[in-house]
Amino acid sequence: MSWQSHAASPDYDVIIIGGGVAGLSCALILARSRVHTAVIDVPTTQGGYASGEIATHNFLTQDGASKVSILKKARDELKNYSSVGLLDLRVLKARKQLFSFSITCDDGREITSRYVVIATGNRFADEITKIPGFMDAFGYSIFTCPYCHAYEFTNRQLAVVHSGDTDLNMIKLLSRWTDNITYLANGHDWMDGIRAILREISPKNRIIDAPIAEFATENSVLKGIRCENGEFVPAEAAFLSSLKTAKEPLLVEIGVDFQEGSGLNRNVPKTDPVGRTNIERLLVIGDSRTSFSTLSGAAYEGILTGGYIVGDLVEEQFKSKVL
Repeated sequence: MSWQSHAASPDYDVIIIGGGVAGLSCALILARSRVHTAVIDVPTTQGGYASGEIATHNFLTQDGASKVSILKKARDELKNYSSVGLLDLRVLKARKQLFSFSITCDDGREITSRYVVIATGNRFADEITKIPGFMDAFGYSIFTCPYCHAYEFTNRQLAVVHSGDTDLNMIKLLSRWTDNITYLANGHDWMDGIRAILREISPKNRIIDAPIAEFATENSVLKGIRCENGEFVPAEAAFLSSLKTAKEPLLVEIGVDFQEGSGLNRNVPKTDPVGRTNIERLLVIGDSRTSFSTLSGAAYEGILTGGYIVGDLVEEQFKSKVL
């Protein structure tokens, strides 16, 4: 079923750009509400972090499952609903029209919809990701979330790499799992209090000031961190309190407002709790909205936003009949 507007009917009621947990959760509630929906995403063929083949945690009933296996099951479940189309395409451009949105894909087609949901995830723009070995181990033994990944490194040798003002909090958090922590300032000034906290955790803990030259890995497993002065710092895992992210180009192109000074080096759009932006009927969910949703949080955001859209469509349906 699809609700009609006063203008020419678009191809879809909702287009979701991004097929991660947030996007597919949104698609599921829309599917079960018989809303004509398209999910546009190209499942990656890359290895490592981008493929989602790393283990995930803190997602009830799926603890330890890979993200790629969770998404495959979700896509298979969506295929049971005729109102949802899964389009393996890349979005090149998004435009707001008078009564709809126009989405240009890499096969040349233009698809229109009444609503657009952006769920494309993070776009990392941190210089540290360019250091050799970083992306090799990211998600396997280099992390930003101790709640999701520190447990597997209980009582092991860990490193905290400079990110900014939240480094001290990361060191304190990691003391829940180990007392063996080295702080690598990577050539930056570091906060007052870090040395005292490290020594309180263990007098053996150190601060390394030198810039990092390489994250030494073997089969995506971190073996240690080599500094530009030649020093090698053994570490079985490294944690960063945040990574800088770039603005999603589709949101910039269409004129979405972004938050200023979000505090975690993250370029996130201004939204309300259901993901609405300053552009009518354009919503943002998941890491695209928060930069740190977690899987369970992303699933919740998808359900919340999908439910809002269904309610909005219902209200419009009855309003048009009254008029």
